[in-house]
Amino acid sequence: MNQIKRQLSLTQSIDVEMKKLRTRLSDESTSYTYFENLSNELLYEIFEYLDACDIYESFSNLNIRLQNLIISPSILLRIKLTSKSTSRVEYRCQHVIIPNSHRIRFLHFHDESLINTFFNHYIIDSSFHRLESIRLHDIKAEKLLTILIYLKSLPRLFSLNITIMDKSSYDLGNIYSLIFSLSSLKHNEVGTFGNKLPNIISHLTNNKFSMIEYMAIHNCYTLNQLNSLLHYTPQLRHLFCHGVIKSDKKFKKNLSMKLLHLKFICFEEVSVSFDEFEVFIKEIFPQLQIFRIGIFRYKNYLDGNRWEQLIKEYMPQLKRFYFSFTQDIKKDMQTNLIDSTDGFINQFNSPFWSERKWFRELKVYRKTMIFSIFPYKKEWIDLHEHMNTDTYSKQNSMEDNYISNREKSDHGIIQFTIEYHEDFDVNWRSIKRLIPTFKAIHFTDLNIEDNGVCINLLLNILRLLPNIESLKFSFMMALPLESSSIEHTRNHLLVSVTNKITKVKLGQVTEEHEIEFFINLFPQIEYLEVHSRFSDERTLYTCLENLSNELLYEIFEYLDAYDIYESFSNLNIRLQNLITSSSLLLRIKLDSESLLEDRCQHVIIPSSHRILSLHFRGHPCGELLIDTFFNHCIIDSSFHRLESILFNDIKTEKLLTTLFYLNALPRLFSLTIFINDDDSPDLGNIYQLIFSLPTLKYNRLLTRADDLQITIPHVINPKFSTIEYLAVHYSCTLNQLNSLLYYTPQLRHLSCCPVTESDENLKNDLSMNLPHLKFICFEEVSASFDEFEVFIKKISSQLQILKIYTLQNRTYLDGNRWEQLIKEYMPQLKKFYFNFTQDIDDDRMINSKYSNDGFIKRFNSPFWSERKWFREIQVYCETMIFLIHPYKKEWIDLHEHMNTDTYSKQNSIEDNCISNREQTDHGIIQLTIEDYEDIGLNGQSIKKLKSSLEAIQFTHLNIHDDTMSINLLLTILRLLPNIESLKLSSIPIVKLESLFIEHTKNHLSVLAINKITKVKLGQVTEEQEIQFFINLCPYVKYLEVGCMSDTDVPLLMKLILMNRMTRIHDLCYLCFIIRLADENMVRTLSKIIDSETVIDRYTIQRSGNKICIHWKL
Repeated sequence: MNQIKRQLSLTQSIDVEMKKLRTRLSDESTSYTYFENLSNELLYEIFEYLDACDIYESFSNLNIRLQNLIISPSILLRIKLTSKSTSRVEYRCQHVIIPNSHRIRFLHFHDESLINTFFNHYIIDSSFHRLESIRLHDIKAEKLLTILIYLKSLPRLFSLNITIMDKSSYDLGNIYSLIFSLSSLKHNEVGTFGNKLPNIISHLTNNKFSMIEYMAIHNCYTLNQLNSLLHYTPQLRHLFCHGVIKSDKKFKKNLSMKLLHLKFICFEEVSVSFDEFEVFIKEIFPQLQIFRIGIFRYKNYLDGNRWEQLIKEYMPQLKRFYFSFTQDIKKDMQTNLIDSTDGFINQFNSPFWSERKWFRELKVYRKTMIFSIFPYKKEWIDLHEHMNTDTYSKQNSMEDNYISNREKSDHGIIQFTIEYHEDFDVNWRSIKRLIPTFKAIHFTDLNIEDNGVCINLLLNILRLLPNIESLKFSFMMALPLESSSIEHTRNHLLVSVTNKITKVKLGQVTEEHEIEFFINLFPQIEYLEVHSRFSDERTLYTCLENLSNELLYEIFEYLDAYDIYESFSNLNIRLQNLITSSSLLLRIKLDSESLLEDRCQHVIIPSSHRILSLHFRGHPCGELLIDTFFNHCIIDSSFHRLESILFNDIKTEKLLTTLFYLNALPRLFSLTIFINDDDSPDLGNIYQLIFSLPTLKYNRLLTRADDLQITIPHVINPKFSTIEYLAVHYSCTLNQLNSLLYYTPQLRHLSCCPVTESDENLKNDLSMNLPHLKFICFEEVSASFDEFEVFIKKISSQLQILKIYTLQNRTYLDGNRWEQLIKEYMPQLKKFYFNFTQDIDDDRMINSKYSNDGFIKRFNSPFWSERKWFREIQVYCETMIFLIHPYKKEWIDLHEHMNTDTYSKQNSIEDNCISNREQTDHGIIQLTIEDYEDIGLNGQSIKKLKSSLEAIQFTHLNIHDDTMSINLLLTILRLLPNIESLKLSSIPIVKLESLFIEHTKNHLSVLAINKITKVKLGQVTEEQEIQFFINLCPYVKYLEVGCMSDTDVPLLMKLILMNRMTRIHDLCYLCFIIRLADENMVRTLSKIIDSETVIDRYTIQRSGNKICIHWKL
């Protein structure tokens, strides 16, 4: 496909394909490429991903266009009811919505008549179990209350968008009470007309709070009213409110629950005093990261010092601040405008704003001026963006010294924007009103989006803005008529002499003299960007049939269900000959009993000689599916290429009959069976038939039944199985397993879960060894160690990998016994995985202490470290897990994959600052703490673990718990004085506490005793997060920082370099994990090191998203 096509987004691609379909019938002279023009090899690859029945039903009927693909349950439908025709709505309900209720994902109603038509005939009930989003537009309040009651039956309703159109009086409190009772709702938008929320909503039953995370209110509320709503949304992350209006009463500070997850707030039109708003903002904003606020004419908001203090004290995590103040520009408001301008410029001019890269802009839009503050964003004037491909250069290196780096130098950026509005043209009269503003503000950037601005007016504006450095002119509509005659006017001469413009961007250029005019006007220009009006109008199309099924599924995600049915239900070109080719082997997955008879007759039986795999899906119709299949078909020697069979939910009686027929299959290599019987079957009869299958290599048998019998009578000349992989997924004793293994001399891989205790002693009658057995995995072992030892001695001589997971059976915590067992009976063992799980409840404290002693003291000989089998303890919810596992490379293993994009200030560097772990760390004991469903450790949990933490000399601490506070981390570190490395996957709570905790007793004691030399931090965004751990770990030698997308890496680099000279003198290895790491970032960091330090012996290198700096001490 050509380059233009590749650049289209998916949405554009859909538009292209739809346009092509509409024009295909009208233009018969055009040549198109069809699906069948693809090569057979490519089509075979596509069919590899499709079920055989899907292939037949999608391609075999030359008169049906994607019909069968459309009815697939894999496609979830988006329904938008927009037609005004009652009969058409009823037809769609009967033939699309109701039959496919289980497949509908979105259901959107466009107006009141559609809602009434639908709900007069149907209800939304539990059959819509995949429905995730509902939109009700222009609904009456009474009808809405009824519908909201039915919506409680939807298990996956995540989004609800409501627009209430009701002139009568109604209580929004009742509506919100029902909305808040929807158990899975995450996103809610409500718009009303003319009605306000009551000040108090009656408390919900049992005070059940809503799960809503995104709430949008599309009308105007008071802060008191908004407060009432927020009481019920403790999970709220995103809040949008169209308007905040003045209340008759003072704001009540009655928000009894803090909004700890609230990260985003947008208030579009605020019409309350700053005093009232400040009281509200202090109550709910501690976690806020993005804040948008629009103000109309309330000049007391133009107080930069007040905003600065408010953000510092009550919004410490704020990353993005969008402030908009709108001021009319009328004759009678000239003084007011001057006051606003002074307030905006003078009050928001401190380093606080420029350090956060929050910049100022003024827009002229219609008859208003908009004063804005917003985060810095890359613009066209930021050079070399995405300039990293198709490069031709006449020199090896070029210094970009002719245009400065805006992010470093443009803290004083003030942009002036003139935008187009159809009801208002910018003219000289309106510009004259802005002269005081132009004189008061040193604008640096000019952006003109109004095609009504003529050249004369542009020159007048430029004459009033002598400090402009960049000009963006989106339209060139008036240039051709004026440019040639205007170049010698006084205005032009003044601008050409006084302007400082070095960067110009021109849009919709068509003529040479348009470019010539601006070249003459701006003689100091250094950067010029030109967009032609006709540069990108030609687009090449291909036919929809060229798309694979996978891409079609993605396209359908963007289309309404009716569009899919009406546009794609009649495709008349398919691939009959290719489908029937004997070269194409078929994979059959049966999951529908209603379609089974047809599939057997038209697909399976005619193509039995081409079927590679036959899988019967399980619940809810697995048993019926299998019965129906064998009523229409038997598996005999005609299936001579069948290699894999899966039976789900099969009954024992049916299985025994079926296994008898499978003997006729010459290539059956894999057999997976899930038995669904209420009674406990004797598996011996089943295994006898399985073991008789002549070519079987893989067998997996599952059943939920308990107290199973496995009775296989021994015969004089038994026929042994060819099975090499045996998976036993049911409660099985070692005696029962022993009986099975007698018949599998070729076995290589054995897994069993669970392994239960036998009622009698293990029978030592395994007369045949298993010379090929290399892998064993036993999970949930409750058999005694004595019984396990007798069993393992018989079969383990060739074993290379052993995994055993046991629950609270402390006899397995005998390291000496394991050591002797492995030495004598498993001499070839390479990998040993041991997992012992122990509860840490209050009543098991003594047991836990014994487990600690057994684990640490008995697995401490050189035998384990010599084999590089290391110890780890995991704390997971209310359990402690003792682990032994083979050594694997970790983040603290240096120089891994560090072989690309290297810049060095010396030819060779000694890696002497951190020793090689593989040689020295035989005593590694790692403690891992993980949360479970957001349930993390607390002080009470640590008390339970105190004896364990103090008894074991842990060397490494790994924390995957987003809920852990800094205070709790310090408590843990105080109990672990031997920790050498610390890994934190995220540090979300550092910023709130770090400033206040550094001089506490906990912090000082950890600082005094800790030996941490390696630190890895994840999801770092702010300087103070790094600074906290630098202060805490003064002996750090290795520091790795995982950065977020908005992390200022150069700033962190400067901070760390400064601390390296003052606090962390031993630091010799620094790594940044950056999602968009590239060579430019490597150069930037290198320049910072060169400028900030005098040390010239370092290496900086990048591998993927990882940049590492290594100093020689």
